[in-house]
Amino acid sequence: MKNTINTIKEIHKGMHPVTKYTFRYGSILILTLIFCAVYFYIQSQTSDFPYYYNIIYADILYSIKECMGSIFVLPMLYETISMSVKL
Repeated sequence: MKNTINTIKEIHKGMHPVTKYTFRYGSILILTLIFCAVYFYIQSQTSDFPYYYNIIYADILYSIKECMGSIFVLPMLYETISMSVKL
């Protein structure tokens, strides 16, 4: 376990600063979207007119999926390619 943590710290130190900032601020964006999705889900369960909240809830879930792809996958792809080029 200690070896795994040290390896993750070493990889994090070697990352490009743009990737680090993308992870930091992108995670906050995704957490905000998750809180909004939870709010609209609760509203869709307790409201008299749940269709509006249900549509917004579904759209936010789709946005979370798209944001995760752009925030986490693309920078990690860049880091993987840059690490393989350095070798």
